[in-house]
Amino acid sequence: MDIINDRLYQPFCDSYKATDSFLDENPLLKSQFDDLYSFASHILGECFPADLDSIRKIWWFPIVEAGLELEYSLFFAKAGIYKTSHMALRNFLELSLTCFHFLLMKKAKGNDWVRGNTPTPFKREILSGLFDNEDFLILDQNISIKARIETAYRMLSDICHTRGRPHSHMELSKANYPRFTAEALQSYLQTTRDVVDLVITCFIGVNPIILYPIPVEEKFGINGPMSGYLQEPEVERLRRLLKPDSLQHLLRYYDTNTGVQSQRDYFAGLPDITEAEVRKQFEEFDKFIADMNTRNAQQGGPGYPPQGVGSPDP
Repeated sequence: MDIINDRLYQPFCDSYKATDSFLDENPLLKSQFDDLYSFASHILGECFPADLDSIRKIWWFPIVEAGLELEYSLFFAKAGIYKTSHMALRNFLELSLTCFHFLLMKKAKGNDWVRGNTPTPFKREILSGLFDNEDFLILDQNISIKARIETAYRMLSDICHTRGRPHSHMELSKANYPRFTAEALQSYLQTTRDVVDLVITCFIGVNPIILYPIPVEEKFGINGPMSGYLQEPEVERLRRLLKPDSLQHLLRYYDTNTGVQSQRDYFAGLPDITEAEVRKQFEEFDKFIADMNTRNAQQGGPGYPPQGVGSPDP
């Protein structure tokens, strides 16, 4: 092995194990870390409103990519590479805000950006669009979203652009290699929770129904909406990731929102799907997979696993 190229590998592995041990010894921090990971890998994507208008404006790309950035941020933090974890966290924030920017525009051209044909909007342009929205203006009066976004973005940008030694690898990891330190990890987790609180608050401003549980599986089985609605366990985690003040003001504002209430009433009024209907859905799904595998085998394409085979849900 090349000793120079391999210098960081063992400290990387050691730091990852040390972080896991530290989290095991601190159940509250471990619970917070698990909630953040679940949000990054699963819940964030489910928040995207899957109506045709939203899909035409921006598609899923920025939220899928934002979730991956947050996963990488958590991954590098566990490995004791705290500067890189903060850089990925900044990317997560920027991608999320870019998604909200295009979703709120009446005539958005977000898919031009997705294809790489137009530059990413500047933060000033993004915030201007967000806070032209009535919901964002009202929430900002109570929980100062705009100022908090500015503060978080500036702090993460200082790290990303290495504003002197205080924002360097050497300072954040206290070494020139991956190194676990409890203080750095706890500081990172607090920063990440602050950023995620902002992103969730903004996402609720765009799609407020995600603040409330919708019994999607009970009503639709496996043929429910692609995304845009959360079930009870997901909403519980989402609410845990919000600051108490944020959650209090969001509930106060949206509990009486007629649009949100009409959606909740609609789903509550739907009949529950029967066991026979669910069995039929699985039969149709398995038939679809079998047909696809037959076609792909004939054309030399990839095969698909039957229902229930593969990676478990996060």
